[in-house]
Amino acid sequence: MPDSQPQPIPNLQEALSRIPTFEGLPASELEWLMRHSVIRELAPDDYLFRKGQPADHMWVFLEGKVQLLLEQNGQLIPASVLSAGSITGLLPFSQLKIAAGTGMAVQKTVVLALHRKDFREMERECPQLVRRLVMVMTSRIREFTRAQEQRDKLLSLSKLSAGLAHEFNNPVAAISRTTSELKKRISRLPEQMYELIRQQITTRQIGSITGFLSEKAEVVPSGLSSYALSAQEDALTGWMDDRQIEDSFILAESFVRSGFSVEDLEMLSGQIPPPALPPLLNWIESTLETARLVQEIEDASRRISDLVESVKIYTHMDQAADKQPVNPHKGIESTITILHHKLSEKQIRVGTEFMPDPPVLIAYVSELNQVWTNLIDNAIDAMPEGGTLRIHTSQEGNFFVVRITDNGTGIDPEIMPKIFDPFFTTKPVGKGTGLGLDVVNRLLQNHQAVINVKSVPGNTEFTVNFPLGE
Repeated sequence: MPDSQPQPIPNLQEALSRIPTFEGLPASELEWLMRHSVIRELAPDDYLFRKGQPADHMWVFLEGKVQLLLEQNGQLIPASVLSAGSITGLLPFSQLKIAAGTGMAVQKTVVLALHRKDFREMERECPQLVRRLVMVMTSRIREFTRAQEQRDKLLSLSKLSAGLAHEFNNPVAAISRTTSELKKRISRLPEQMYELIRQQITTRQIGSITGFLSEKAEVVPSGLSSYALSAQEDALTGWMDDRQIEDSFILAESFVRSGFSVEDLEMLSGQIPPPALPPLLNWIESTLETARLVQEIEDASRRISDLVESVKIYTHMDQAADKQPVNPHKGIESTITILHHKLSEKQIRVGTEFMPDPPVLIAYVSELNQVWTNLIDNAIDAMPEGGTLRIHTSQEGNFFVVRITDNGTGIDPEIMPKIFDPFFTTKPVGKGTGLGLDVVNRLLQNHQAVINVKSVPGNTEFTVNFPLGE
């Protein structure tokens, strides 16, 4: 806060008149500004203002530079540089109460400071000056909003990237783990086949056994309870123990997983000499496990492919940036996939009730996906662990309607009118910018769509209405 008046700057009025905002102002208004202001000098690393301090002054930069720092995730990050000619701080008709950031001098800096107590007189005595300062405020809000939106998008992208990295890591790790096990299995198959040949098993017997295995592979094992599976394993283990088969428990686990029964083992043992039974069962188990491991790799690869496709849909890759026909369900589904990691962290169940054959919307696809992301992400933050998210679509008259409902804490009726206001947020500092619902509202306006909300504790529903026939 300025509390002293250094030596006056030579030709101060001339210096002020060179600032674009003050250029051409009546001399009487510049003289009023000089009479009611004080000059403050800052050395490098001095603070002009700090985040959270009362915003009581308008600052006009005459010399030097000040770095504006904003807080993000608990850290101060550079946002912009204020240099000679810049005007910041409190401005006429502004609702600013406290400093939103921190200003630190990066070199020797001189500023002119006008206290808020003089604003009322300035409005009476300096009408042209006030009009220009209002224009500065409007421009500042527009630029700050644009920059904050960009930071918000980057923060969202960072969160989505972390979630996607986790989602990709699971199937990639599964492929790596399964491939290693598969190599071990395959390396043992020649030795196991050699043991069978040593037992002088005939080609006819091998043909009968492989035919049986092929039939087994086509049968999907019934979904037995854990108790029934355990009983089946015990029965197979006991049968093999009676015949002194080594590693009977490991073999039984694989056989049960493939739907084998004691009767199946009896049938197999009846087709070969008793000494051939151990190598036969080991070869069958390796064959079954090899097929299972290949299936795991196929499933993991399909998961990666599905994720890539979801990312392409979500980011609108390989498509034009203008409006085009779109199936809204695909965008919602891809958004759920993109946010799967965050949903999984809180064990949130997602229930979708999509209408069959949804109408085609003419839309900016990337903007719609941003709408779904912000609404679903907000719902996740509002819900407790184990919560339920419901997404319902329908056609009601000439509107396509999307309802996103969560069983979270609800929205306080006192703040309900403010939730679509820019920069309004109930999240802790660093967790939210207050732009999510404002962005949603503006993006929907680009589509002539309307969003409504109703909320009680345990049930919050956002309804988006898209007009049809555009």
